[in-house]
Amino acid sequence: MSDPLTGIVMRSFNEAWTLKETLPALAAQNRQNRELTLIDNGSTDGSQELPRAANPAHFIQITLQDYHPGRVSSSRWN
Repeated sequence: MSDPLTGIVMRSFNEAWTLKETLPALAAQNRQNRELTLIDNGSTDGSQELPRAANPAHFIQITLQDYHPGRVSSSRWN
């Protein structure tokens, strides 16, 4: 029986320092049936080149102008 597909979604913004360790660690895992999606939010530290070398299933690049993280107000949940 084969492993079920495991989806891995990573976001990155100027995080070459962690991608240098994380991407090889993912590749070294025994689970082979996985799909990596990496979303880069306009990095300028060279971290955009690291995912390309890892050959993710999906590599999405968002410019800083197009990135608007959502906000949650704690008063909304009271």
